[in-house]
Amino acid sequence: MTSSLPLSSRNRLYAGVAALGAAGGAWLVCASAAGSGSTICPFKLATGFACPACGSTRAVLALFEGRNPLQYNPIGLVTFAVGALALGLMLRDLATGSDRLLRTWRSAEAFARRPPVAIAGVGLLAGNWIWTLSKGL
Repeated sequence: MTSSLPLSSRNRLYAGVAALGAAGGAWLVCASAAGSGSTICPFKLATGFACPACGSTRAVLALFEGRNPLQYNPIGLVTFAVGALALGLMLRDLATGSDRLLRTWRSAEAFARRPPVAIAGVGLLAGNWIWTLSKGL
């Protein structure tokens, strides 16, 4: 029997973090199996151009392999660090019954919605994409 009650914000966030963590792990396994000579980026495969995140998977794999990850896309390292932090906070919350991840998420979301922060973020992403395209990743 299914419940007609909506999921709480906390449970929706935790389900999303768990799903993205599983998808990210599967993506890294697939990329590692594909090898460094091929790309699994759907955007690049479809257009021939690097996407704003191209090189992120290679950066994380390089980190795991003890190579210099900064030769690839630094956004991958930031994304990996944020994801690892979110998974860690989620596991802590589940163990302690806390809602720290939800409170942190709400604070980060409110901060990112401020116009100067959002404009700076878009500028950084655009600059990173230009840098990625210039490197030929």
